[in-house]
Amino acid sequence: MEFDFSQAFAGEEHKSFVWQGRRHAALLIHGFPGTPAEMHPLAMALHERGWTVSAPLLPGFGTDIENLPVRTIKDWKRTVESALRELTASHEHIIIAGNSMGGALSIDLAARHQIHGLVLFAPFWHLDHILWRLLPVLRHIVPTFKPFRLFKPDFSDPEVQAGITRFLGDVDFSDPEVRKNILEFSVKVSIFDNIRQAGELGYAQATNISVPTLVIQGLQDELVQPVLTRQLITRLKGPVEYMEVEGDHVLIGEHNAVWPNIVRNIMQFLHAHQLGINATGIRN
Repeated sequence: MEFDFSQAFAGEEHKSFVWQGRRHAALLIHGFPGTPAEMHPLAMALHERGWTVSAPLLPGFGTDIENLPVRTIKDWKRTVESALRELTASHEHIIIAGNSMGGALSIDLAARHQIHGLVLFAPFWHLDHILWRLLPVLRHIVPTFKPFRLFKPDFSDPEVQAGITRFLGDVDFSDPEVRKNILEFSVKVSIFDNIRQAGELGYAQATNISVPTLVIQGLQDELVQPVLTRQLITRLKGPVEYMEVEGDHVLIGEHNAVWPNIVRNIMQFLHAHQLGINATGIRN
């Protein structure tokens, strides 16, 4: 049995979307291996306050995930550039919000274009592991590997199921054949080298960020560790607000008990920097 990726990510929530609002707009950039679905809760919070929200699907994700090995960071940059141009043409204020790897792409985009604010969720820029530093070499020596065999996943663990679902879409974990196929699922090392390049680009461009920036980090995040995010924000040149919350790498959404507090802080941040939200969180 083979995974049918086109069906796994066929839902409307995984597709690019633009919800029209008024003068202010937010570009929302998802992470790896996500889709715009992960940005929906943030999009809803902003849109109900009058904002236009745009969340593009990065090439190689969602129903295009089978083509991920041939997509590159250049494809991702072109996609977010195009989405930003469309918003800039018709809106007064623009903010960019990025999640994980989307945070790295957001920093790079903000460094090269005139925007008004930046919101970063667990912004990825580095993994503290020797294999990560060896990726430029490994992609030539070991072109593919089986990631789930490395981690020996416990398929009965809800957190493991949630993590695999984010990468492979909806699968039946009770089916032995499905579990076998998950373990045999292979990816090209070049995919992770593209992610490495995105992280390094975001880190390098951070020194060119002068707009107000809100950074939100989960204290229990084992992928993007708090110590690395604290290091990243020291490079930002504009006003920075840093918020650490109880949570892991997936911060956006009602599954996280502190999500209402995160939304409240985002609205306060936008108000403080005169980005179209008043003190009650309503669009001006």
